[in-house]
Amino acid sequence: MSKNKKSLTDKIIEKIKELPPEGQKAMLFVIKNIDLLEKMCEKSDMTDEEIQKWTETAKAKDDYIMLALLTFAQVYKEKRGNS
Repeated sequence: MSKNKKSLTDKIIEKIKELPPEGQKAMLFVIKNIDLLEKMCEKSDMTDEEIQKWTETAKAKDDYIMLALLTFAQVYKEKRGNS
């Protein structure tokens, strides 16, 4: 692993450690299921407004899994739009 990747990985691990236990579980779920999430996002036709609405709902319910999935979907959508 290059020095830059190791540094980035260390930073990500530190940020995950700062999350509450449910947030850590959600991030682990995303990491373990990244291929599935990408496939799901390929088929998604959610608008930015829908993602934002559901994100607010997830925050209000402290639903870290939903929040992680929606954040992944938003980032994936932005990345796909910039390709």
